[in-house]
Amino acid sequence: MFGDPKTNEKGFEIKNLTEFYINPKDGTKCGPFGSALKKDEYTERGIPVWTMDNILKTGEFNEFGCLFVSEEKHIELERYNARNGDIIISRAGTVGKMCIIKTEAKKSVISSNLIRLRIVKI
Repeated sequence: MFGDPKTNEKGFEIKNLTEFYINPKDGTKCGPFGSALKKDEYTERGIPVWTMDNILKTGEFNEFGCLFVSEEKHIELERYNARNGDIIISRAGTVGKMCIIKTEAKKSVISSNLIRLRIVKI
């Protein structure tokens, strides 16, 4: 997925973790637990809910095929928000599957099977 860290054949820019900041209050977040988001609350359109299906085997983000919730439900789930550039990691099923969210959606949330990591470059 990310290649060999020693040879770095994909040419990733190498950074130290000290160059980034993870806000202890909002930097990491698990998705909502069962009763916070039920199947019958999904809608045909609205605010995207990212799931494990949005993480491709290649480590890329697939914006299509997501679920949706209403604006009202999004407000209830605001603490589980996700935005462009956040990292999402699966915490069930295939644990550790991850990608960087690449979307133009202004609002979105993560599902219960994901962890969101928001890193800020210092």
